[in-house]
Amino acid sequence: MKFLYFLFIFLFISAIFLPKTFAVDDPLTTLVGHTDFIYSVIFSPDGDLLASKGIDGTIRIWNVDTEELLRTIHTSQRGQIAFSPDGNILASAGGTDEVVNLWDPHTGELLRTLEEHSDYVKNVAFSPDGEILASTSSDGWVRLWNPQTGQLIRTFRSLEDVSIVFKDDGSILTYDVKNHRFPERPNIKVWELETRNLLYTVEPKVSEVFGVTFSPDRGIMASVSWGGVDLWDADTGELLRPLPIRSHIFFRAAFSPDGRIVASARDFGAVEIWDAETGSHLKHIHAHSHDAYAIAFSPDGRILATSGARDNLIRLWRITLPGEVEPPQPPDFLADKDMQTWVEDFDEGLLKSWTRRELQRERVTWQTKNGRLHGRTVAWCNQRLNLGERLAEQTNYTYRFTAFPIDAEQLSVKLSIHSTSNANVGIFMGKDPQNDLTHPLEYAYQFANHRVGSPEVISASSAPEMGFNLDEIEVVFDRGHFYLYSDNEYIIDFDSKTLNSIDLLGIVVFPQKCSSIAEAVVDDFEISGLSILDGSI
Repeated sequence: MKFLYFLFIFLFISAIFLPKTFAVDDPLTTLVGHTDFIYSVIFSPDGDLLASKGIDGTIRIWNVDTEELLRTIHTSQRGQIAFSPDGNILASAGGTDEVVNLWDPHTGELLRTLEEHSDYVKNVAFSPDGEILASTSSDGWVRLWNPQTGQLIRTFRSLEDVSIVFKDDGSILTYDVKNHRFPERPNIKVWELETRNLLYTVEPKVSEVFGVTFSPDRGIMASVSWGGVDLWDADTGELLRPLPIRSHIFFRAAFSPDGRIVASARDFGAVEIWDAETGSHLKHIHAHSHDAYAIAFSPDGRILATSGARDNLIRLWRITLPGEVEPPQPPDFLADKDMQTWVEDFDEGLLKSWTRRELQRERVTWQTKNGRLHGRTVAWCNQRLNLGERLAEQTNYTYRFTAFPIDAEQLSVKLSIHSTSNANVGIFMGKDPQNDLTHPLEYAYQFANHRVGSPEVISASSAPEMGFNLDEIEVVFDRGHFYLYSDNEYIIDFDSKTLNSIDLLGIVVFPQKCSSIAEAVVDDFEISGLSILDGSI
């Protein structure tokens, strides 16, 4: 997969160090002036100006260095804005006025009005060379203009309710938003600009897409939606990975100028920042009192602008771009001379020595055969583990390790999978709950359906689903921090905010489809740590 190429060729950014050096938790400044919802913010190409547009019917131009409001332009309430590459034109979609307005951002003068649209004009975008201005309207028509003369060059129809973005190579992307009025899923279409040939179509598995953006020179496309942020191969439309933190509404996304990081504004006033290459979650910023809506990086990548949906504020955040960082080394405790290792090879006589059968559920059966563990679950939908949303709190198919007492702040657990049939298989680790039915657990998993991470993807501290096809996974737990490896190759690391020690380990198996029987065969289960006693005890 091309994803593996991205992952193993590029250097990784450690999730331990990046949050400490990457972004501050307090805004650099707050810009006050709008009196209603702000839905568009954008920096001028030289980074000196910031333009914002709100439902109060104004475009406001700010001096980034002095924080001064330079001018206010009165225009339509709705529609996006865009700077030309030379910074001399600010285009604004005219919303219900069904026009495109071109402004001089330095004086506020209206240069010209483009009037060929016959429906709500929602989006404008300049081509990378600045020679074409594209505008879109709710009737699905895309119009291409010469921004210097105002001449209409050509038109074509894309989607029902279309927005538009340009790629660096000049090809053009359109996407539509679907909601309860449209039963079909939203579409993302990429067109070759000169011929207007459709290059490919992407159909995200979400009900609504709110924004799409391209990474500069990195070949990645990010789509934000009601449900999460997905990264796609910008050349083929292939899904590279869904980013962690799902089941939220993400309104807009922006790549840093070097394409290494992607930031997204989401509900509850939050801004999430990820490493675009590895999918690592780098930073959570509580930016606004209600939904954070618009977002933009300055041209040098050192300032991130965000706007609030209800507080009518623009906040600027200082970003310290990280240098290239080597993947984190395994924790020092793994080399400690006193560390013990225990390997379960699943001989017939050992199965009952390390599991309390009373903790197993009726719908799972376990047996050992030829040095392997065979797990089988019946078809059953109720209370099953669910990867798509969040983890069901009752674990029906867990095989729990209880051979000797564990209360470990540092631990390494390795699992090797032999084969699966309709089964997800993983490492189960966390705290032993007082009540299996009500106490949620924390997990680190290997999944046979090509996923690595935690199914509790709604949590900011969870590991992402990464798209690997692995036969072996090693999870290293070090005082609340998880490191994931496979065949000694670093995959990712992530923090847990609630789990500081481990006293429950095991293997979990559950169906990929609850209507089918699931079967899994496990080769080895290896545990290493300072508090692990000899397995013969």
